[in-house]
Amino acid sequence: AIAFAERDWVVVADLQNRTGEPLLDDSLDMALRIGMEQSQHVNLVAENQIDRALQRMQRPNQPIDRQLATELALREGARAVILPTVADVGGRIRVSLEVIDPQSGVTVFSESADGRGLDSVLGSLDTALVAVRAKLGETVSATQASQPLEEVTTSNLEALKAFSLGIRARSEGRVAEAVSLYEEAVRLDPAFSMAWLRLAFQRYVAQDAEGTRRYLDKALQHGANLTQRERIFLEGAEATLSRPDVAVEKFRMLGSLYPDDYRAHYNFAYFAHFDLLQPAQARELISLAEAPQNPNRSSAAYLGGVLDLTMNDYASAIVQFDRADSFGLSGLRLEQIHTYLALRRYADVARVAGLQGSAGSPAADLLGRAHEVTVPLDRGRWDAASAAMQTLTKAAQSSDATLLSRTSTNTMGLLMRAYAPDASFAGDLRSAADALPGQLATADLLLARHLLFQSSAMAWAAAYTGDVALARELVGLAEGHPLMEAYPANAAMQQLALAEMDLASGN
Repeated sequence: AIAFAERDWVVVADLQNRTGEPLLDDSLDMALRIGMEQSQHVNLVAENQIDRALQRMQRPNQPIDRQLATELALREGARAVILPTVADVGGRIRVSLEVIDPQSGVTVFSESADGRGLDSVLGSLDTALVAVRAKLGETVSATQASQPLEEVTTSNLEALKAFSLGIRARSEGRVAEAVSLYEEAVRLDPAFSMAWLRLAFQRYVAQDAEGTRRYLDKALQHGANLTQRERIFLEGAEATLSRPDVAVEKFRMLGSLYPDDYRAHYNFAYFAHFDLLQPAQARELISLAEAPQNPNRSSAAYLGGVLDLTMNDYASAIVQFDRADSFGLSGLRLEQIHTYLALRRYADVARVAGLQGSAGSPAADLLGRAHEVTVPLDRGRWDAASAAMQTLTKAAQSSDATLLSRTSTNTMGLLMRAYAPDASFAGDLRSAADALPGQLATADLLLARHLLFQSSAMAWAAAYTGDVALARELVGLAEGHPLMEAYPANAAMQQLALAEMDLASGN
């Protein structure tokens, strides 16, 4: 027997498909992983982590057979290997799960179940999985609490295959392809809640709260078709649109129940910081997402650096950003740039700016270019900063920029111009203020939250330049809105505007 302790790690080898039915290749692999992820006893080594290990071994994209899976388990510290097989045996389809001790390479035990036809495969896999989990030490009550794979995934193997391929495409950065595959999955099975949830996530990244809400509603409509883990994640995701306090508690709960769910730790830290302005609480948990088994370890390390920067610990922030680099960081590096900027280390500012990549979203990429303005501004080069701000404002008018990125960039420009108002400043500020009520009337939750912040920011700019009447008008537009109190940054910006109005009035 394997001396398997709670939360030990397992490597899953590629499915050995001996039926000649290609539909089973990706779909059954995905179903097996989802089934194992229902366990609070067993941790699976993530596919991204396996890919990175293969790169280090100079064997990328090699099929993970019994021997390679055993090698990977030894390298990654996993206690067991599961080798799944599906075969046609006497006219019946048999699903087998062989559990291998990587230390000896010996099969410790094997569980299997038979059925007739492809429709039986998920049920047979369920039966074999429950037996394996029990022999690895999981309690009977825990295995019985797991939901059948046909319910938490889909009984449509073509939909499951599309979903599996979508997960792979997303992990490799092929976002548009992943979305198309998720859409194909829900077309084949409109009740496939897990696929709707992935679509909702992609719309959130694209700053589309209306699309996020639409897909979340679809996922909620079929919420019974989710594992406990995915259901809690869905509840947290839904709350991010307007109830950040609820969202962070859901993610905290998810991380407590499933410590290997690094999404939970990361999302708790992300929303606790950016939505609730609680960097100290976020810093406590983000370290849990920096575990070697997390395929997105670089993002977790980077967020740790962001939190250290927020708390003015520049030395620790630099250490964190360097760690993120060592883990293969890609994408935006605005906070890393600003850390060096705060220390006046301009050579490092230029070096890191040259490393910055894309976030995969035009809107995020646009705001990630803020250093083009802040660096010359910090160095006292007003004309260069002003020209850079005009370039960003013009870029925000492009067809692929969201209304959120356009209004955010425009507001940034107005705030900067408030320090040295030109002849057209007052008219431009008035025009932006006049557009806000109409924008708010049709805005989704995500856009509305930021428009309210912009309203208070423009109120500050108006008061700072002596137009207290316009400032009062803009403060009134946001006053009492539920999203003002839900998001501390909104409430704080309003306080700054009110304080500036008092100063302008001689109070």
